[in-house]
Amino acid sequence: MAEYPLDWTTLPHDKTLYEADIDLSGPIADYEAHLSVVRDAAAQLPADLTALLTDSSAGSTFSPPRSRWSR
Repeated sequence: MAEYPLDWTTLPHDKTLYEADIDLSGPIADYEAHLSVVRDAAAQLPADLTALLTDSSAGSTFSPPRSRWSR
């Protein structure tokens, strides 16, 4: 596993890492590679389930059922 140590004492407190001109190419590349592995390993949902989830989320007013203990 790669490590990208930062010397926090030298970083400006009022800037993001991007603004501080820190080289983030290594961590970003590792993150993108990780996402690629996850996407490749993920199981695809059946088409009817995908349709159900995408159709119902567009204008959903779903609210979870109330417990008999909630007021």
